Amino acid sequence: MQKFEKQNRLVTESFLRELRKRLLLIILLAVIPIFGMILYQAKLARDVQLGEALEDAWGLVESVAIREARFIDSAKQLLTLLADVSDLTGGDPASCQRFLKPLVAHNRGYVELGMADAEGRVRCRIGETDSALSKTPKTSHFHAAIKAKSFAIGDYQRHGPEGRSSVSFAYPVVGRDGSVNALIFAALDTAWIAQLAAENNLPPGVALSILDSKGTILARFPEPEKWLGKHIPDAALFEVLALRSQQSKDLVGLDGIDRIYAFKPLSLAGAVGQIYVMVGVPKEVAFGPAHDALARNLMLLLLVSAVAISIASLIGSKFVIEFVRIRAETNALREQLAAIVQSSEDAIVGMSLDGTISTWNNGAEWIFGYRAEEVTGKSVCRLMPGDRVDEIPELLGIVSLGRGVNRYESERIRKDGSRLYVSASLSPIRDHFGSVVGASMIARDTTLLRKREEQLSAHAARLETLHGIAEDVAGSLAIDEVLSRALKRLVAEGGFDWAFARLAAAVDGQECFAATRAPVSKAELDAAWRALGDDFAQRLWQCRNPWYVESIAAAAEFGQAAAAGARGSVAVLPLGRGDQFKAALVLVNGSERTFGPEDTQFLQAVSRQITLALENAWLYSGTMAANEKLRREIDQRKHAQKVLADFTAMVAHDLRSPLSNVVSIVDSVREGLFGPVTALQEKWLWKIQTNCRSLIQHVSDFLDLSKFNAGQLQLVKAPADMAALVEDCAQEYAIEADKRRISLITQIEPGVSSCPIDERRINQVLGNLLSNALKFTEAGGAIEIGAGKRDNGDLMIWVKDSGVGIAVEELEYIFEMYRQSQSGQESYHRGTGLGLAICKKIIEAHGGSLWVESEVGRGSAFYFTLPPNGVSQPDVSQQRQASRATNDERV
Repeated sequence: MQKFEKQNRLVTESFLRELRKRLLLIILLAVIPIFGMILYQAKLARDVQLGEALEDAWGLVESVAIREARFIDSAKQLLTLLADVSDLTGGDPASCQRFLKPLVAHNRGYVELGMADAEGRVRCRIGETDSALSKTPKTSHFHAAIKAKSFAIGDYQRHGPEGRSSVSFAYPVVGRDGSVNALIFAALDTAWIAQLAAENNLPPGVALSILDSKGTILARFPEPEKWLGKHIPDAALFEVLALRSQQSKDLVGLDGIDRIYAFKPLSLAGAVGQIYVMVGVPKEVAFGPAHDALARNLMLLLLVSAVAISIASLIGSKFVIEFVRIRAETNALREQLAAIVQSSEDAIVGMSLDGTISTWNNGAEWIFGYRAEEVTGKSVCRLMPGDRVDEIPELLGIVSLGRGVNRYESERIRKDGSRLYVSASLSPIRDHFGSVVGASMIARDTTLLRKREEQLSAHAARLETLHGIAEDVAGSLAIDEVLSRALKRLVAEGGFDWAFARLAAAVDGQECFAATRAPVSKAELDAAWRALGDDFAQRLWQCRNPWYVESIAAAAEFGQAAAAGARGSVAVLPLGRGDQFKAALVLVNGSERTFGPEDTQFLQAVSRQITLALENAWLYSGTMAANEKLRREIDQRKHAQKVLADFTAMVAHDLRSPLSNVVSIVDSVREGLFGPVTALQEKWLWKIQTNCRSLIQHVSDFLDLSKFNAGQLQLVKAPADMAALVEDCAQEYAIEADKRRISLITQIEPGVSSCPIDERRINQVLGNLLSNALKFTEAGGAIEIGAGKRDNGDLMIWVKDSGVGIAVEELEYIFEMYRQSQSGQESYHRGTGLGLAICKKIIEAHGGSLWVESEVGRGSAFYFTLPPNGVSQPDVSQQRQASRATNDERV
């Protein structure tokens, strides 16, 4: 044991050293890519900072160059103008002096201004000059202006006792022969150049310099006085200046500061000579943020690496202490595991690789019936049935390879010899070196579970059969198809050999439907039914509840069949409910069968499904017969209605023609065509004419109604001005209203437009409504006819009166045919009750709605709507609400 512990300790120390090495290697592998990424990010940041610095420098160079170019261009323009002055080019020196002196006095930016001939002799000069500058015109820019015959930019100079610095310019005066006759020269004070450059706000550390073509500083910021007039001897700088183009370069300036410079030559179109603008950004300023970020990232990486190395070392040192603690906990866990194994209800058996039992817990004793001392050291094969003796060696062979077998189903033998089902798992047992030395088996008794699964499987099969029967019978509404499908499903999946369905009343000449497991002839089916006996056939229709016979031979009701040698079992289930129809389901099995609770529930559920399907089929067949009967009645009524409409039209036509003749004759008599007419005759002739016209109107109403009912009324629509239509109708009835001393008011709201209507029919509606209003309004009353436009775009027309009104209970049927308001019984004008019905049909044929609002004693208000484009809009309830909101006052 001591030797084993020493070996274990040596193995632990070796593992600890290896662990530390691997941790350090992992840290290095992680740090190196991070270090490379930091350097890469620093390079990217440096490039970005360089680009931004150059962009800022170029922006500043462009700004300064534009300002200085404008200033020099003004000098060029001045010299160009002076070249055209005859007092300068052709006059004597005195006139030249007189002309230039006030010009120089006025423009203080010029140090001197003068003219010389082509040989360099000065004709006149105004400004600060000395003997040293007497030959100033014979400078490089002087010769350049003569040679190029164009404006020339000179170099840096100093003038007079005040020591003013300047930059020189020259402009040639070209004669008619193309030769240079003279030159106008000028010296511009560099203070003005410095003043323009100073107007730019420079960032800290940035240097701005303006140089002439020889590299002399004309202006510099900061410290302009310190660097003015100094020459730059740096070879690299001259190399850039010699390029005479826009450039950028990394240089060390006169002040010893390493900068990134942006250069741009300042020249004018057609001019000779150049001035350079140079802006330098210190590298410390350009790359400072990138360098700071690199330093921070490197310090952070160094700190993280140090922490990681410390943690790795700590882990390695702490591992030994942790190992000792874990080993102690492992021993405690082993004791707990042993207690758990002993208290487990599952059988836990340890064995060697040859199948010899080494451990046996209490659960194994309870399941198999053996005590531990009875099986320890014995082969585990004694637990196996005779047909499974080869199972254990195969399983142990798998375990010896280091693999386990999880949850396989098998059988075992108890001590008393009974079989049981188990769910077992085998796992390898290893020693300290990882070698497989045995196997552990965990077995759970699943006998009750297996039986329960078989019951559930049988129950699921019954449910599936029931579902199949339900789908079969639900797929048809024919009684013969319902019964045939159900019986075939029962013999195929229900476990019966024969299935019969008997009907008390034949369906399509058939009283019995049958199905068998094996195909048989109709004669064999009849023979099988007769084998049940006449007594059974009589008792069948007396059965009101399910009847189960487990043995035909033992049942007294089947004595006749038993005597004939019939055997098996029978289930009888009534199918009919109530007196609608009567049927029975008979299921026959060739062998005796026990009908348990689940079987009876299943068969009763099947009978209910078939009963429901039979009821649906019966109701469907009855419904179809009733529908056919109703269809024939509807056809007969339609035919009768058509005959009636034709008869009505014929009678109306035959009545209206003679009556119209009578009216014409009465008109002729009243007009004195057949002689003088007395007052009494006039009275009776008027009554005859009035009654005939009323009868003609009634006949016309009957004719219109018959056309509506026959669907023969055709509307002739055309756009009509509704406001004018309402006004015309009101004027038509105004005389009648005046006779009865009734006020007739017309109310047309703004926005009433034209719409497509049958104008004759809408006139008919308005005339009927106004006629009714006049009938039921007493003298001194008022009638209002108006039109307006609703929010939904529909046109609404109304006729309101202050007459007797209509009772609430009469509003429901006021628009029905032959219905008249009882509130106006005192009126001596009684109609047929068809006017409002015809009006409603006309308005609805236009796509509108007609309704009434009334109270007894407060008058009535009839409204109807017309869609502006001939298409109906919202329902009547919305229109009524709108009419109440805008027309809440009655006449």
